[in-house]
Amino acid sequence: MESEKIVGEKVVNYVYDDVGNRLQKDDSVEGTTTYRYDDNDQLREENSGGETVVYEYDDNGNTISETVNGVEETVYVWDDRNRLVEVRFADGKVVTYGYDDGNIRVSEVVDGVETRFLLDKNRPYAQVLEEYVDGVLDGEYVYGLDLISQIRNGVDSFYWVDGLGSTRGLTDVSGGVVASYTYDAFGNLVRSSGDVENDYLFAGEQFDGELEQYYLRQRFYDAGVGRFTRRDVYEGRIGEPITLHKYVYGNSNPVNNIDPSGLYSVGEAMAASTIADILNQIQFDQGMQAVRLIGGSQGSEMASVMSSVLVAATVPDFLDAMKSFTQLASEGSGIARSILNQKKKVLKFEPGDLVYGPSAGGELRKLNDAAGGERLNNFSKPMELTIGEFSIEMLDSIKNTSNKIHFDLTHVEDLDNIFQGTSTQFNHKITSMELRHIKENWEDFKDNVIFYFDVVTDNNIAKGIPIPGKDFIPF
Repeated sequence: MESEKIVGEKVVNYVYDDVGNRLQKDDSVEGTTTYRYDDNDQLREENSGGETVVYEYDDNGNTISETVNGVEETVYVWDDRNRLVEVRFADGKVVTYGYDDGNIRVSEVVDGVETRFLLDKNRPYAQVLEEYVDGVLDGEYVYGLDLISQIRNGVDSFYWVDGLGSTRGLTDVSGGVVASYTYDAFGNLVRSSGDVENDYLFAGEQFDGELEQYYLRQRFYDAGVGRFTRRDVYEGRIGEPITLHKYVYGNSNPVNNIDPSGLYSVGEAMAASTIADILNQIQFDQGMQAVRLIGGSQGSEMASVMSSVLVAATVPDFLDAMKSFTQLASEGSGIARSILNQKKKVLKFEPGDLVYGPSAGGELRKLNDAAGGERLNNFSKPMELTIGEFSIEMLDSIKNTSNKIHFDLTHVEDLDNIFQGTSTQFNHKITSMELRHIKENWEDFKDNVIFYFDVVTDNNIAKGIPIPGKDFIPF
C-alpha cells in the first residue's frame, strides 16, 4: 500500500524498506511521520510533529512500553504464553484481560469494572455473542455469515459493511442511518457520525477503546502504525517473503488482505491462489506423467488440454479445461490401462503415512487406517498451538521421510472455493492454509504428497471414490 486518497483532498503516501517496514508516512493534512526499526524488524521509534514515541520489547518480541517525549505513557504486561494480560497507563488507569485455553479473550477489567464475553467458537473464528458488564447483559450480537446486528439497551442496530468487512454504517429497524464510519487503509477512523455504541469497525473486528487497538484473537493490532504489538508465531511462506515478517498487518497491503486470526493474512480476492495457480506448482508433474504414459496423438491432445488447465484464469475456465482433460483420459483401452497403472502406483499406504483433506473420509481413509497410517485427529494437539499451526507442524514432520501425505480432495462440493481460500467453512479454511503451505514449499513436499481428485462431471467435481476400478484420476 503506497498511496491513498481518503476524504476530500487528503492524500497519504507510504514508503517502505525492502522487507515491508514502513519508513515514512506523508499525510497532506497531518504532515510527515518517520519510523526507525532494529535488526529484528521491531519498531523502535516514531517521529511526527515534534513528538517522539519510543517502543521497548521483551526477549519474546512483545511490546512492553511506549514512551512519548521521555514520559512512559503505556506499559504492557504479558504472561508466560505471550498473552497480553495487563496494560497500565500514565494516568493511573489499569486494564486487565482474561483468556480461555484457546488463547481467546473472555474478559476485560477496566478500573475494577468487568466485561465478560460469551463466545461462539463453532464459527471459523471465535465471535462474541453476548457481553456482560459486572454480570448484567449489556450487548447481544446476531450473525449470519458475518455480523448482522447488535442489540444494546433493547435497541437493534444493523450493520452495513464494505467488501473488506469494515462497518460503514449502522441503521435502525426502520432503515434510518444512525451511524457512519470512514477509515484510512490501515483502519484508523478518519471520520464518524452518530452516537450509537459500536465496537466492531475496521474489517468487522472488535476495537478496544481503552487500548485503542483492534483485538484480532491471537494478537492486538495497532492501526496507527499498521503493526501488531506482539511477534507472530506463524512462520510464513517461503515463496512469499512478506509473510515471513513478524509484525506488519495484512502483508502491508490492508486493502486486499485481512487478518482475523492475528496469525496470517487472508486475501479477500486471492487471484494468486486460484485452482490453476496452485495446480501450476503442485499437480503439473503428476498430470504430465499421465500424459507421457498415454502417448501418441491422444497424449498430444491431452498435453494441449493440460496446458489450458494450467493457464486457466478463472475457476469456470479451469473446470471447463479440466472436464475436457478427463473426458479424453477416459477414451480408449490403452488410456484406461495407463490410468489404472497410475492408480496402482499411488494407492499404497504405509505405517506413518498421513491422510489430509477437509473430510479425509471414505475409502481412502479406510485403506490408510488398515495399513497403519494416521489422520490428524489421531494426535493430541498441544494447547499452545491453534489447529492450523498444529496441522502445518504435522505436514512438516513428513518432509524428508519415506512417508506420504495422502491429500484427499474427493467428495468435496466446495473445492473451487477451497483453492481460492474463500470458503466460509472452518475445516475448508484450514485446508486452504495447508494447500498454500504445500505450494510455497513444493520442493520440500513434492516427493511426499499425493493429491486425490474426483472425475469432473457436468454438475460438480465430487462424485467418485478413489479406489482401483472406479473412475478416478490422480493428478
